[in-house]
Amino acid sequence: MNGFEILIWVCCLVLAASSIGKFLKSKSTVSAFKTWNVDQYRLLAGVVELSSAISMAIPATRPYGVLVGSLYLGCAFAIPLSHGEWKKGAPALLVAGLIWFGWLSLNNWFVVSA
Repeated sequence: MNGFEILIWVCCLVLAASSIGKFLKSKSTVSAFKTWNVDQYRLLAGVVELSSAISMAIPATRPYGVLVGSLYLGCAFAIPLSHGEWKKGAPALLVAGLIWFGWLSLNNWFVVSA
């Protein structure tokens, strides 16, 4: 297991932990979803987040997990951005960037051949 594989696993754990917060109705999650008027989608967001984490953890389904996770995290950034709170969406953008960096590195997109 190389460093990029570990990076993908860390991102999976971050997504899984975040989804658990949605399922357990953590105060910060519930207040954020209510502030942005999307509280009815909290459980759906948790399911999508957890399924993308599980899909990324399995090498055979990793491409689909990266795609679903990227789409989810893009929305997780766009919703606070649409309410003028871009700083609250920045962590989602950071995790998405790390996922893509790990994914592209695992598939040798950054290798320069001589």
